[in-house]
Amino acid sequence: MSRRQQSAEALGSTEVPDEIVDTTAARILRSIESLDALRPTITSNHDRKALVPNAGPLYNGGSPGSKPRIDAPYPFKPANHPIRRWDKLEDWGSIRFTLLALAACGSVSNSKTDAPPSVDVASPDAAWTNNALWQIADGLPDQACVPWTLTDTAAPENPAIVNGHLTLATDVDNETMMYKQEPPALQMPTTTFVIEARVRFVSGMSNDASRSAVDFGWRLGGKSNILRLEDGAIFLLADSSTRGPSLTTPTSDMFHDYKVEVLLASGAIAVSRDGVNVLNGTAYATTGTDIVHFGDGTGLAYGISEWSRVSHNAHVLGPCP
Repeated sequence: MSRRQQSAEALGSTEVPDEIVDTTAARILRSIESLDALRPTITSNHDRKALVPNAGPLYNGGSPGSKPRIDAPYPFKPANHPIRRWDKLEDWGSIRFTLLALAACGSVSNSKTDAPPSVDVASPDAAWTNNALWQIADGLPDQACVPWTLTDTAAPENPAIVNGHLTLATDVDNETMMYKQEPPALQMPTTTFVIEARVRFVSGMSNDASRSAVDFGWRLGGKSNILRLEDGAIFLLADSSTRGPSLTTPTSDMFHDYKVEVLLASGAIAVSRDGVNVLNGTAYATTGTDIVHFGDGTGLAYGISEWSRVSHNAHVLGPCP
């Protein structure tokens, strides 16, 4: 048991949090040091009252050589009447000991420290966000705090967690396997839409240059685009059926972190890979229901991909991180 705990136990106290104890103790010790330094200069009740403004009549009045009277009126009379100096006042030793004890144990209250208030996630004070985050520790995306809805027409394949990653697989062109979020789960960000994914292209084939079985994208407020991965390259779209800006880069060697930022007013897009900006494009005009999605939703390609994290900031306000 620590000295602080022993002191607290002896004084019938419940130990309080360290940050409160440390702050209180530091203030008490600074007060003691200040009074120790000043006490040789204190020769009158007026000096004492100035140092201890709320002390009341305890240090008021009295005759030369006597202890201060408890019932002496304030203000004291006579004003310049000298009494015992602090360095000769027997009571200072007791006061000093008490203050040191307080500093040692932090509290002499007999009441227990109140437990910290719990945060009601339904309260406006809770830390709600517009973020939708899925990561592999959540299990399948439909089990995340902000769940994603699965669209799966593949057979016999199903989403599966293999070797610590989410594996999505299709084996013919007309199959799809993707996760999505749609209204009423979505809410447009004010200025910038951000979607991120940690993903690895494993394999795949496409019969259309604008399609791939590995992608993530969005349609929000009449504007859309998709970042697609193929073997050795990533690309955006120029419109719904035309390949747009592309970058030749490894995609199957390892997991990479992709981040797409969209300025909603202009539609300007910036794509970063592993923290480095590598590609720029523009959102194109479109119609249809708002949607955010990832996986294989094309119907014109097939392949296998591995995912460990996807997030975006266009979800309705909620308590999930």
